[in-house]
Amino acid sequence: MGYVVAYDGFAPYNDGEYTLNDAGLLEPDRLGDTYTIDEEVTTLYAQLDFETEVQGFNVKGNVGAQYVQTDQSSTGFIGIVGPNFAVCDDDGNQVVDADCIITDGDDYSHFLPSLNVSVELNENRYLRLAASKTISRARIDQMKASGFVKFDQNIELIATENSEAAVREFGSPWSKFTGNPTLRPLEANNFDISFENYFDEEGYVSIALFYKDLVNWTRDGNQLIDFTNDVTNDGANYFIPGFHDRIVDVAGNYGPQDTPYEVGDLVTPPDQGFYSFFEDGLKGEMKGVELTANVPLRMLTDSLDGFGIAASATILDAELEDGTAIPGQSDNTYSITAYYEMNGFEIRVAATDRSEFLTYQRGGSNKIEPATRNAVTQVDAQISYDFADSGIEYLEGLRVSLQGVNLTDEKEETIDDAGIVTLRREFGPSYMLNLNYSFY
Repeated sequence: MGYVVAYDGFAPYNDGEYTLNDAGLLEPDRLGDTYTIDEEVTTLYAQLDFETEVQGFNVKGNVGAQYVQTDQSSTGFIGIVGPNFAVCDDDGNQVVDADCIITDGDDYSHFLPSLNVSVELNENRYLRLAASKTISRARIDQMKASGFVKFDQNIELIATENSEAAVREFGSPWSKFTGNPTLRPLEANNFDISFENYFDEEGYVSIALFYKDLVNWTRDGNQLIDFTNDVTNDGANYFIPGFHDRIVDVAGNYGPQDTPYEVGDLVTPPDQGFYSFFEDGLKGEMKGVELTANVPLRMLTDSLDGFGIAASATILDAELEDGTAIPGQSDNTYSITAYYEMNGFEIRVAATDRSEFLTYQRGGSNKIEPATRNAVTQVDAQISYDFADSGIEYLEGLRVSLQGVNLTDEKEETIDDAGIVTLRREFGPSYMLNLNYSFY
């Protein structure tokens, strides 16, 4: 059989050879991803329904408004390496220093009107119009007070000339990132118009046009700051002699400008670097058309009674003013479903095709970074039988169904800005057998 080497992995720790440390006090970005967010939202609303006749057309709908008062705040930490090379733990007591704790927030209000109107043009034909102003919270990670300061120990960056021009051209070993607890909600003015035509009891076709004026969207902010006198953090000086500088041990040219150094020379980093954050003010628009239809095939011949086709298509043009895409929005989405419903039987086969869209993923330093979810075409199917029409009395409450999802074994794939695959999931088809019984 041979021998198996075994050892007690906890023995060095129990013997005092290892020191237990809070990981957040060793990695600035980990502490900088620790935070709480509090929101208190008060909403007042009123709605008035109406129905009248205008020029012989039946008109009905509602008009309303909301008043939303919000008080938001966040408490977190700015992860900074201190003189003892620990993060926010200058005295080494394994407790976060008070000057690393930060709390900030804001309060604001919004008035959100809305209008919905339905006009009956003639029997089974309707024109619908809608207008509204809506808000949606920024991402939670964007609203955090937390952040971190990092320093790249690459001597080629440390040797960058101490000037704004050099830092802007070649970069800096310094970087800082934080959220923004004062972010306002995403805000949009929405306009919709649609025409709907109903026929043959279950059939309908519709066309809808929509436009969204995005008047406030969160964007990435970036500015140059002095890391020896950070005006965004009460003039903090992050430079630590002996840690952020470097003594040359091999003579040569260093830095993006090939500055010559001799052995023993001290290389000090530039004072400035880039501070990244989130801010309000980005604008954009979203416009498109949506076509939907449900066609019972008995319209063609009675022999196809129970069969039908449902389909939809959405064509979208959405973009922010900085040229970036809007998360979660595909340019084209199509779906088609063939079905049969008769005498308790229901059979459906559906295919959905969706073009690529912008999403988010965890990147370096625990930051949420943009990524692209590749296009996908998925086929699902379901067959079921409802025993209510079976004539078997004790089975009349039973419904049995078999559902298959992702029958064509589509893969989920995400790529980053460089085109590198960062996520690939392959679950294969899945099947579910369901039995439901109703006693009513």
